Amino acid sequence: MEFEGTVFTILPATKGTSARGEWQRQDVVFDMNEGSFSRKICVTFFNKPEDVARLQQGAAYTVSVNVESREYNGR
Repeated sequence: MEFEGTVFTILPATKGTSARGEWQRQDVVFDMNEGSFSRKICVTFFNKPEDVARLQQGAAYTVSVNVESREYNGR
């Protein structure tokens, strides 16, 4: 999926350790204007701190994401 949006906010990074090693995730909220209203989309960058460091709040970007979901505890 690809969309164009403006960086609304960059949330603090979350770090942790799992059985596979250390990980880092950071959420970035993009404001996507579609006609007369705007829609906010939260994108999670997983183990990509260098990509998030290049983003600037208020700047417009074309974002390409993989949409994924998995069943967890029956949901």
